[in-house]
Amino acid sequence: MARATDIGIKGKLKGAIFYKMHGKQYYRSNPSKMSNPRTPEQMQGRTQFGEASKLASLLLKDLIHPYWNPLAYKINRRGYNYFVTSNLPAFEGGEFSAEKLILRLGNGLVQEKFIVEKQEKLSSLRWEYNRSEAKSSGTTDSLCLLILSQAQGLKMVENIAKRGDRQAVIEHIGEERQHYFAFWKRGKLWSASAWLFDVNPDS
Repeated sequence: MARATDIGIKGKLKGAIFYKMHGKQYYRSNPSKMSNPRTPEQMQGRTQFGEASKLASLLLKDLIHPYWNPLAYKINRRGYNYFVTSNLPAFEGGEFSAEKLILRLGNGLVQEKFIVEKQEKLSSLRWEYNRSEAKSSGTTDSLCLLILSQAQGLKMVENIAKRGDRQAVIEHIGEERQHYFAFWKRGKLWSASAWLFDVNPDS
C-alpha cells in the first residue's frame, strides 16, 4: 500500500513501487512473481555465505574493524563484507577448510613459505628469508601468530621470532582443537596470514 509523505508517494500503488533516492522520486514495476530458487548450487552458496558470516561476526572486534576495514574503505567496501566474500572458498562443499581461510590481508609485507615440523606439544617452523625483496621484508620483521578456536575465538601472540632468525619453536596452547596462522608485522605494515597447522588434542 502506498502512502503520501512530505517527499511524495512511498510504497506500492497499482503494480508500481514508489521510492526516493538521492532526493528524487522514482518508481519501478512490481514483480509479478517472487521466486526463491533452491537449486543445489544456490543452496550451497547460501550455506557458504552463512558460515562465513558467522565467523566474521565473531571476529568483528579483534580482526574486522582494525585490519579489514582500513583496506576495504580504500576500495569503497565494508570490512565485514570484504572478509565474507574473500573467505567463501574456506566453506566450499559444506566443509570448513582452515588452509583456505584468510584471517588477515597483507598491506605491504611479503609472506614466506613456511616449513612445519609438527610434534605433540611443540612445532618447529622454518622459512627462507629473501633479501632481494628488501622493501617488503626485513630481518627485524616480527613473526606473529593467530590462534583460532571455536570456544575461545581468536588469540594473537606477537614477537614469536624475527624474520632474520629463519626459524622458531611454537608451543601448543589450549586443550581443544585450534588452528594456527602466522603473519609478519613491522609497525603499521603486515603480511597476509598463512595457515600453519591445527592441533586436536582429542585425536
